[in-house]
Amino acid sequence: MALVNAWWALLVAATLVKPVPWRLASQLATEQLETERDALANADMSTLLTALYLAAGILIVLIIRRITAWQNQAA
Repeated sequence: MALVNAWWALLVAATLVKPVPWRLASQLATEQLETERDALANADMSTLLTALYLAAGILIVLIIRRITAWQNQAA
């Protein structure tokens, strides 16, 4: 059950983080690129979002493997 809770937590976190890089990118597109720091902040948020989705993907694979093993033991 801990894997499922962790997976859900990662998906919720990714959902909360997802709009941030989009807002930063649209802000940078409409205005002049103020500093390199703004671009790096956008890249950092995109990297964080990718890491959250990657971790959630790994957890769902582990969850599915565990469920499959339980089903095979029951059969």
